[in-house]
Amino acid sequence: MGKWIKHGGIYPTLILRVWRNKKAICEERWMDEHMMILEGETITFNYDFVDDNSKDMSFWINKHNNYASREAFEQLNDKYELNELNVVALKLFGSQEERKKYIKKNIYNRVPAPFRSLFYFLYRYILKLGFLDGFKGWVYHFMESFWYRFLVDIKSYEIEREAIRNKISVRSVIKSKRLNKV
Repeated sequence: MGKWIKHGGIYPTLILRVWRNKKAICEERWMDEHMMILEGETITFNYDFVDDNSKDMSFWINKHNNYASREAFEQLNDKYELNELNVVALKLFGSQEERKKYIKKNIYNRVPAPFRSLFYFLYRYILKLGFLDGFKGWVYHFMESFWYRFLVDIKSYEIEREAIRNKISVRSVIKSKRLNKV
């Protein structure tokens, strides 16, 4: 929507963008996978990387609907401890990605599903000052917190319900979905 979202815990976000061949590995996850450097050092540039996406809301909704399916699989992977390769450790006082993964698994995922999106919105919009980004910040935080996070919870619920209805494991339902990583 043409607005740089600087508040609500969004900025700054450090993302590894470039690495030497065979000097990093990627987590095998459906969503929020991270690259981990095997050897060498990283450099943090003094400038911002701007993702100036000019797509409309319909594009965003379609993209995040797909992401929500993948995120639901990850949520259930954490809940049922299904096999996955996590190369990022879960540490509250670790790096940015270690802290985010720790909070997601040990705090966010333990909040009852009907309240998760509300608490997440209040955390980002009020405590992390997302309201300072104005109307476009409201739209962003509302859609990310209420719409997207609630959709993830609904999709997780549907997968668990399908497993119960068909008397099969959640792992089997996830495998039957044949959702390919993009």
